[in-house]
Amino acid sequence: MARKNHLLTPDERAQHDLAVKLRKMTDKQLLDYIAAQKAEPTPVPAQVDEAKIIAKFIDLCAEKGHRMGPATIAGMRSVAQEAGYDLGV
Repeated sequence: MARKNHLLTPDERAQHDLAVKLRKMTDKQLLDYIAAQKAEPTPVPAQVDEAKIIAKFIDLCAEKGHRMGPATIAGMRSVAQEAGYDLGV
């Protein structure tokens, strides 16, 4: 069963609107749309320090994680270090 329209999230609503717009396009409009998409350069994502993000996540789990004791947190840190992330611990 499909979701009711009023229950759609803003992202789902935008995705639906784009799909409807594409379905209503003629062949020429579709080709022009695809050509315009190819012409736009894809933005380069900013350099992300994954180790900092992982460390913040583990710290958050240590503070607010339900059913996560010191052993679980220590295990998460050791797995991250084994994977090559320098958590500074």
